[in-house]
Amino acid sequence: MAEDNTAQPAQKADSTENTDSIEKASDTDKTDSAPKAEAAEKTDSTEKAASAEKTDGAPKAETAKKDDNVEKADSTEKAETAEKDDSAEKAAAAKKAAAAKKAEAAKKAAAAKKADSKTDSDAKAKKKKKPPKIEDKPFGEFIEEHFVPALDEALKSDGWEGVTLSLVDEPLLVKGADDQESYWQLHGDHPSNLDHRFSIVFGEEDIKGPKYFYYSQGDRLASTVEQFMGDERRISLELMVLYTLQRLKGQKWLTRN
Repeated sequence: MAEDNTAQPAQKADSTENTDSIEKASDTDKTDSAPKAEAAEKTDSTEKAASAEKTDGAPKAETAKKDDNVEKADSTEKAETAEKDDSAEKAAAAKKAAAAKKAEAAKKAAAAKKADSKTDSDAKAKKKKKPPKIEDKPFGEFIEEHFVPALDEALKSDGWEGVTLSLVDEPLLVKGADDQESYWQLHGDHPSNLDHRFSIVFGEEDIKGPKYFYYSQGDRLASTVEQFMGDERRISLELMVLYTLQRLKGQKWLTRN
């Protein structure tokens, strides 16, 4: 009996010791398991966060990539537009310069043509320009400067020297003529030859107009007035001199008849 009681406390002590060991082991396991669980939880959270970040980052990266592509496309488009605008401006400037050059060339060509035309016209005018006929000169100028000298020379050649030729505007020295009506007349007086006088009358202040002839001797008035060069359509200095000489020769007033 005594052995049995001693043995029971020993078994209790062993049992208590075993229980205590199990609890310590359990506490140790719990202590060891807590950090492991916490670590596992952290790892799992990190993986989830990384996965979530990875999952969330993919659209952002895609969006950023798209934005970058859009920016690049926009930049390219702007560059192309700028290049086109620059090309258009250059083309417009070149076109404007070409038009200005063409206009200047046309202006110079027109000026040259005008100058050539003027030179040509001047040359033609000089070439065609002839001195006016003496018969086209004013009446008084023609008579005084051309007819009188030519007739005087012709009369001298026919032996009728000393004749005084004068152009006057006065009434006709003819019987029955109106002394209030005057005409331009060329008188030819030869005092030393029986006071012969002849007169060429101009009905107009124009050598191409009607003309008449009368003559007298001494102090007597002429009795008749005759037509002079009436049938002659062409009036010239030479013909006027010739007709005058013929008329005087008809009167036998010229010595060389």
